[in-house]
Amino acid sequence: MVKTTPAIDDRGRYYRFEAEEGSFLSPGYSQLVLRDLYQTIEDRNVLTIYDIGSGRGYNIPALRQRFPASLLIALDLNWNALSAARNETSAAWPVQCDALTLPLEDSRADLAVCTEVLEHVADLDSAVREIARVVRPGGYAVISSPNYLNLMGLRKWIHDRRNGLEHWDPWGGHPGFERFMVPRLVRHAVEPHFRILRVRGAGFAMAWIPLGYRRIGRLNDRFPLARLGRWPLFRSIAVNRYLLLQKRP
Repeated sequence: MVKTTPAIDDRGRYYRFEAEEGSFLSPGYSQLVLRDLYQTIEDRNVLTIYDIGSGRGYNIPALRQRFPASLLIALDLNWNALSAARNETSAAWPVQCDALTLPLEDSRADLAVCTEVLEHVADLDSAVREIARVVRPGGYAVISSPNYLNLMGLRKWIHDRRNGLEHWDPWGGHPGFERFMVPRLVRHAVEPHFRILRVRGAGFAMAWIPLGYRRIGRLNDRFPLARLGRWPLFRSIAVNRYLLLQKRP
């Protein structure tokens, strides 16, 4: 286990020092979508994988199943989350760090995974640039983030404007910084470094029924309507968007 003392922006302070279990939740449908995207990666040379913002390691089992021979490194700002993940599974080597300053060599990863993290970083473009730096040319990245082009996003927008901060999580999971994410913003950050191979969407009930979030979330986990997320219209209005990327030469 590698423990460091990363320098962080004030907006990341909550996630390093104060974040509790609600900050590391991963909806059940997320792994269904991620497994689908992993299956489309036909490159057999995926031997080194970085899970950036790994938290409690929800992504690790699916990655280990799909790429059993790979070296898996879990990176996160919060040491307690990494330790908890390590206690539950020894399938990945944990490293504490900030996503904006990854302690990794250039072009070493065959695949980088970064799910539900980019909305929390202080500088979106810099974080994506760091992901691109550590992925080899022709290598892959899978990222996911919220999409607020829906009723839940409208509720967040109103709440943020009232308080003058982008610190509201519509589902009540945490009080930390959360950027107002839309597809155009993500596309602008990734396209200088990656080709977008596939886009998926998921979380329709959560996006359009902005009341009773926890109960809706549990229902949505059971009935994810995952196939709808492959269609352009539906993937653009879901509350989560997933991108499979390939690094440009």
